[in-house]
Amino acid sequence: MPRHSDNALKLAKYLKTNDKVGWVNYPGLEDNRNYSKVSKYFEYPGASGVLTFGLKGGREAIKKFAASLKVAALVVHVGDARTSIVHPASSTHSQLSPEQRLAAGVPDDLIRVSVGIEDPEDIIEDFDQAITKAFEEEEKGYRVEVDASKYFNLNGKESTHTKEQLSISVVENAFPPEIDDENISGDWLAFVGIPTFQKIERENPGQVKSFFSLGTGTGLDVLSGAEIFGAKKLAFSDLQEGVVKAAEKNIRNNLLKPGEKEIKAYVGDLFEPLRKENPAENPRFDIIYENLPNVPLAEDKEIQQSHNSAQYYEQRKESIPEDVHNALLDLHYLALQQAPEFLEENGAVLSLIGGRVPLDTIINLGKEAGVHSEVLTYIWKVQILEEDVIGGYAKYEERGYGPFIFYRADDLERAFAGVSFEESGKRAHEIEKSLENLRLNATQAYALWKTGVTIGNTGVVLKST
Repeated sequence: MPRHSDNALKLAKYLKTNDKVGWVNYPGLEDNRNYSKVSKYFEYPGASGVLTFGLKGGREAIKKFAASLKVAALVVHVGDARTSIVHPASSTHSQLSPEQRLAAGVPDDLIRVSVGIEDPEDIIEDFDQAITKAFEEEEKGYRVEVDASKYFNLNGKESTHTKEQLSISVVENAFPPEIDDENISGDWLAFVGIPTFQKIERENPGQVKSFFSLGTGTGLDVLSGAEIFGAKKLAFSDLQEGVVKAAEKNIRNNLLKPGEKEIKAYVGDLFEPLRKENPAENPRFDIIYENLPNVPLAEDKEIQQSHNSAQYYEQRKESIPEDVHNALLDLHYLALQQAPEFLEENGAVLSLIGGRVPLDTIINLGKEAGVHSEVLTYIWKVQILEEDVIGGYAKYEERGYGPFIFYRADDLERAFAGVSFEESGKRAHEIEKSLENLRLNATQAYALWKTGVTIGNTGVVLKST
């Protein structure tokens, strides 16, 4: 016990010096109101191994602090040889209201520490680095400047809902906008998504009042919904908390009048963070837009690394129809299956799918998921990230998936010549038929790409109601 007490006193004294700590409660400190009672009630030197302190920055800082500890463990028991912490407001006392917790002497910033018998310098160093990380700037990435008129295809007109020059922060796990070439043809959202939004707005002006992006990335898709539709209700989600935080800043900082918009951010898997216990209370939207990844993440990779969550998805546990899974369309299927609970009566899901599989396989997603689907837009583009994408699909072909469909870019250019964006959806099967004898599977496409041949693929905007 003396070792526990000695270590606790040293840790308490350190915490008193850290400006990110609001308060420290340990009777061994001379300024503690119970200091005079220590010698009276404790037979051994010291004041036990338990202390509490308050960390500034709210629950998010506490969460990051706990996740950053290396020596100390996040467990509820006390008296262990190993240092441990617990945040009662989110664990042992989470069933109480904030008022009840305060009455019980458990404010929301309280962290309880059971100090172990490790080297005291190791304990203090661990707490110091964890507190530092709790207050580090979340955004570790870079900024991209985007011309709104060009990106939103406004034909030289000034933007009406967003700033003329968009300043976009790109953090890890958010796929960056592809704005290097004059036509922005490498960017799926700018090249396919936004023209589709404009087509819908022309056909039904002013009807889209609410817009939700499932898997937003940088938030540019939400800004597109605000600019093209003038939607007042904007919502978005992503799997990574850091991505969602950065996206929310991008959205609020680049809207002309963010105070006039209802903006909601969600963190989690597909529609789960939006789901209410009573389905009638679920948020609903006129447009749900999704451009989810197609390729499952390899078992030896982590979804949090680099841009993995933007390009890949973790293996799913849900029951997926065999033909859907064989085409690597799992996430699109699950999104369509869950979406009706979150659609307004006349709402629609817009799925941007570079599926590299036959059109009928993509259209049948809707039937499999219990919704009606049709091809709204059919386009082609040069494949980027060739090693990862074409090579990745080739590996899945070796495992029995697919086969997947690629083409020489020259063949695609000829097949789509003279086809307008407006009529592309209606002519999709006709175009696909004309390319039937020019198909390359992923293995063939990968081999050709290695010889210097430019490879492309088709893409679809699927409208589901």
